[in-house]
Amino acid sequence: MIQAPNPNPLALAACIALAAIAPCAGPACAKPASSSLTLEWTSPGDDGTIGVATRYELRYSKSPITTDNFWQARPAQDLPPPGTAGQHEKVKVRGLEPDQRYYFAIRTVDDQNNWSGLSNVVGKTAPAPTVESSRFPLAMSAPFPNPARNAVALLLSLPEASDVVVEVMDLFGRRVKTLVYGPMPAGESPVRWNLEDRWGVPLPFGSYWVLGHVGEHRLTQRLTVVP
Repeated sequence: MIQAPNPNPLALAACIALAAIAPCAGPACAKPASSSLTLEWTSPGDDGTIGVATRYELRYSKSPITTDNFWQARPAQDLPPPGTAGQHEKVKVRGLEPDQRYYFAIRTVDDQNNWSGLSNVVGKTAPAPTVESSRFPLAMSAPFPNPARNAVALLLSLPEASDVVVEVMDLFGRRVKTLVYGPMPAGESPVRWNLEDRWGVPLPFGSYWVLGHVGEHRLTQRLTVVP
C-alpha cells in the first residue's frame, strides 16, 4: 500500500499487481485480434484502513502513468465496487493490442469526493491471443454394431485435418483390410465397412483389431464378427 501525499480522509491508495495473464480466445479473437490482462489489488478502505471507499478509478496507457497525466489515460471498464479495507479485488482489462506494453495505475475516492494518491504503476506487455482449442478431440469410436454380422460403422474424430490410416488386423497381426488411407478433414467423419477383406471375401467369424494411425498417435478398438 502507498501513503497518499495529500492529507485527506482517504489516506491510502490501492497497490495493484498483475495476476495471471488471460489472453482472449475463440470467436472474439477474430481479426482485429485483441488481448487482455488481469490486475489485482487490495481495497484501501474509506478512512485509512477503515471502512469502505466509494469508487475505484483504474486507468491505463501505452506511456508511463504519473500523477500529472493520470486523467488523460484510458479508464478501465467493469471495475468492482470497493470492498472493506484489506479485501482482495480483481478486474480483467480487455481490448488490448497484442504485444503492446501497457501501464496501469489506480486511485480511489470516498463519499466526500476525496481522492487518494496514485498507486504504484505497473507495466506489462499484453500477450498474443490464443487460438481456441478444438471441440473435436482425437478419438475413434468402437465399431457399431459390435458384435457384427453384415456391416459396421465407426466415428473418427480429428481436432485438425490430418493424414489418417485405419486398418483391420486379425489376432495374429495380419492385415485384413485398409479402411482409410489419406487425408481427412477436422471434425467427425464416419467410416463404414461391409466386413469384407481386401479381396472382397466376407470375414471369417472371430475377433479383429481396428487400428487408427494419426501422426504419432495410435487408436485401437476391438471388433467381433458373428454368424
